[in-house]
Amino acid sequence: MLDNVIDASLTGTTNSPRAVLVEVGELHEFSRLVRTLGTGRWIFRGHADKNWRLASSLERQLVNRGIKSINKTVQNAINFIKYDKYRASDEMYAIDQFKRYASMKLPKLDHLVEWLAAMQHYGTATRLLDFTRSIYVALYFAFENRLSKADAAIYAVQYSKLLHNATLSKEIITNQSQAILEHGRAKADADGERYIRENFYNNRKELQDSLIKLADRCIERTSMEVGIIPVNVPGVNERLVAQSGLFLMPRTFVSFQESLAKSLSLSEREISEPQCKYAMAQYPSNKNILMDASLIKIIIPRALSDAMQNLLAQANVSALNLFPGLEGIAKSIRYNEPLYE
Repeated sequence: MLDNVIDASLTGTTNSPRAVLVEVGELHEFSRLVRTLGTGRWIFRGHADKNWRLASSLERQLVNRGIKSINKTVQNAINFIKYDKYRASDEMYAIDQFKRYASMKLPKLDHLVEWLAAMQHYGTATRLLDFTRSIYVALYFAFENRLSKADAAIYAVQYSKLLHNATLSKEIITNQSQAILEHGRAKADADGERYIRENFYNNRKELQDSLIKLADRCIERTSMEVGIIPVNVPGVNERLVAQSGLFLMPRTFVSFQESLAKSLSLSEREISEPQCKYAMAQYPSNKNILMDASLIKIIIPRALSDAMQNLLAQANVSALNLFPGLEGIAKSIRYNEPLYE
């Protein structure tokens, strides 16, 4: 049993749906959902339009140029390798160019993924996609554009299930102390599993360092497995800290949604259109459907925009504190947010 602790049930061996759609009809339903999800287990991304795909800025740029992302299938495996090599060469060239001109203006950055994060901060299209640990920050971005008429969406991804992805976890283990795993396996099953979880996954600094090193290896193309790596690089800029932000990075240049689907054992369609629908009106009945899911897509009607803006004000989430410095003031003026009470 303990041999499967790292890559077992959290990747979808239970009977619960792995992707769930929640359509919020009233403010109190959203508040109830927030309390149910709690803090620490989920990461979030807000979209102003529920129909938008999860796609990095680089992926969107390529689509705008008429270049489609390539899927990694048996039929186009050779094309995938050529395509990925071409995109990786472009990416490394962009990093080298940015480092050449930015090194004197930025703090010392030790990792390639940190340079990608810095590039994205200053406007370069990259494969990184922003997420946040705060559902309120995601809600802010879902309703930031007050002129939008479309219903908004928040994607919630259970963070531990990204870490429990079998391939990802095994690669992290090779960079971690094997003593934790060996000591855990020497104990009884239940005690050993608990020991591994508490000492391996809760050792956050060592875990984050391993994820960053793995991301660097993917950028250097020493790893070609499709999937997602969560990376936390708060030292790159103040905005990441203010927004409780982190990045999800596709390991290759296939689409973000295909990469995420692989990591969560889902289909791409399940991400855009989860087939299991959960009505908050039935809460708390079957609430484990939510807590056992890998991904939840939350649809919020635009008619609730004013109520959501009031909720954000109560939570003290605004452009002023999400965007440090003059940028936050400028955004506050742009969106007519009160600068002072």
